[in-house]
Amino acid sequence: MRQICSLRSPTSSYGTLASGRHFMVWLSALVAVLMSNIALAVTVREVASMLVCQCGCDNMIVSDCNCDYAEQTRALIRKKIDEGQTKDVILSDFVEQYGEKVLAAPTKRGFNLTAWIMPFAALTVAAGVVAMIITTWVRRSQQTVERHPVSISAPSAEKYKEQLKRELANFD
Repeated sequence: MRQICSLRSPTSSYGTLASGRHFMVWLSALVAVLMSNIALAVTVREVASMLVCQCGCDNMIVSDCNCDYAEQTRALIRKKIDEGQTKDVILSDFVEQYGEKVLAAPTKRGFNLTAWIMPFAALTVAAGVVAMIITTWVRRSQQTVERHPVSISAPSAEKYKEQLKRELANFD
């Protein structure tokens, strides 16, 4: 039997494995750093999209507004995130400073809860009214048919058949 020898020595194989491991560690660290920056940007955008710009530019969202106030607000949000504050803490700081008008959407408690409930309640009531109207129309049309049945007498039907034949003959 012929024995196949490897040209690699055990140390060179180990060296290759070690360098591969080092590469994977560095690659993982790089991905972690990049992902943390991406997560930071997403968090800043997420918080900024929940706030209304207070500069007076038609109630635009801070994440979409291009004014100086919006830039300062986004920088402040980034600073607060770097300090380790959560989204809820940052939002409550802005509400404390400017009031609830700074929030892009009303809170889901107290009187503001009606802003969340009323559209669905109005749609439900409107659907009920439409269903009642349609039901009434259907009943009325059925009653009208029962009271005044429409029947075509045979002589008048024959008259229309003859007229149809004449018109088709003249059509060609």
